[in-house]
Amino acid sequence: MKTLGWIRLFLLAGIAGLAAPSRAVEPTVYSDISSNDAFLPTGSLDNPNTGGDNADHDLTDWNYGDAGTLVIASGNSQYVDPNTGQTISKGEFQSVIMFSSAEAITLFDATYGAGNWVITSIALSFASNWADAGAIPNNPIFGMIQGGEFVIEWLSDDDWVQGTGNPSNPTQDGVTYDSLSTLLVSEHEVLGSYTYDPPGSSVRLTWNLPLTDNLIADISAGDDLSFLMYAGDDTINYLFNSNRYGNDNEPKIIITAIPEPSVLGLAMVGGLFALGRRFRRMAFTLPEVLVAISLIAIAASVTTNWINSGIEKARGIECTGNLRQWGVALQLYIQDHDGFLPRRGQGVRPVTVIDRDEDWFNNLPPYLEMSPYKELYARGQVPRPGRRSVFLCPSATIPADCQHFISYGMNMYLSRWDQRDASRIMQLPRPSSLAFLADSPGGYASTVPSGSEYSVVARHSGGANVVFVDGHVQRFPGGYLGCGSGDISQPDVRWKTEVAGDTWKPNL
Repeated sequence: MKTLGWIRLFLLAGIAGLAAPSRAVEPTVYSDISSNDAFLPTGSLDNPNTGGDNADHDLTDWNYGDAGTLVIASGNSQYVDPNTGQTISKGEFQSVIMFSSAEAITLFDATYGAGNWVITSIALSFASNWADAGAIPNNPIFGMIQGGEFVIEWLSDDDWVQGTGNPSNPTQDGVTYDSLSTLLVSEHEVLGSYTYDPPGSSVRLTWNLPLTDNLIADISAGDDLSFLMYAGDDTINYLFNSNRYGNDNEPKIIITAIPEPSVLGLAMVGGLFALGRRFRRMAFTLPEVLVAISLIAIAASVTTNWINSGIEKARGIECTGNLRQWGVALQLYIQDHDGFLPRRGQGVRPVTVIDRDEDWFNNLPPYLEMSPYKELYARGQVPRPGRRSVFLCPSATIPADCQHFISYGMNMYLSRWDQRDASRIMQLPRPSSLAFLADSPGGYASTVPSGSEYSVVARHSGGANVVFVDGHVQRFPGGYLGCGSGDISQPDVRWKTEVAGDTWKPNL
């Protein structure tokens, strides 16, 4: 009987202490297709489409909201026609897309209780029936499929209309390229720069978005989410299917949520009470009760670890999004400054000088529609841990006696103040493997993996995020980067400029 009693006890504890919480912590994923979308072309002399008036090749005031595709292409994107040998440009294409989040709220509230949930990831997912590099779509309005960089922005203005136009019959009853200026009057936010590599037809590509205040606020309110997408370089020509195409190739938004820790605590307490009621009916002894409580405590510990893991993953994604935004700002700065990069700020010493306009934390924020750091400091608005800001990695903690807290640092080898000029993109070999910004301790404007206090910090489950000079972001294990050792010899994440005659190195 004693053996059977213990068996019953373990079964009971398993049911009451583990089954209920495991249901509570299961992440919930919401997915839906776009409610509105449209591509916005400029047209060109090489583009045979003449709009709805058949008068010229200016397409900026015509709507194509009922087309089966969306397009992101640079106005400088060119290709050689394989039949004629001519160099052709079809003009610039931007795209706008809208999703409703109302049903996501309904799903999360029904699963965890009203408002008792936390969003851990937001992503956009696109597929295309024209996604082979070098392919030329049948409709001559579109150019050759090519890879490259593109940018996603959040728009606060959701008051735009998809329209009914298409390449065969453009209209003026919806959003157009010319109307973009109206949308951009309201608040908008760069979410990141992304690299498109044509994967082949009908293959879904998923683009993770940073968990910004604006996105979280829109979703929490059940509002519409609008995004603008445009070229980030001169090569990209990215076609993907719109919500009219069907065949499960429509654009999708994917939102994942988990319960708040307090909800899980209640689930544990509920399991304990359920167990207590059974104790009274089954007359278990005190030792048996104590064992059951211990089992529930173990279950609580496992659940807490699971939640912490999910929260850390969300923080890592948000950090990646922050660095993508800095990467976009860098590309825009380089274009405006004849290829020069911003200055790195101070090197091996903590930040004390913040008033130089040339330093990255002052000259890049305006490209993200933010104030320079020096102005934030003057107004007493410097971001601190616990607040959302592109200056702050959500996993960063503020060091003691840190006056100027910026949780990212620029590559210490770049744009040093001991050089007459800042680093220049055309003089830097292989920018796609040359680090620009990385997770840093917080009190330093520049960083490099080392055994010193200014070293890159591996605060994301033992890894650190790095944005490269070409704008892409990647995470690396701290040991691989050289955090703590100063071994920075990895070929795919470089810190030294490799410019001839530049032998400088910090005190590692």
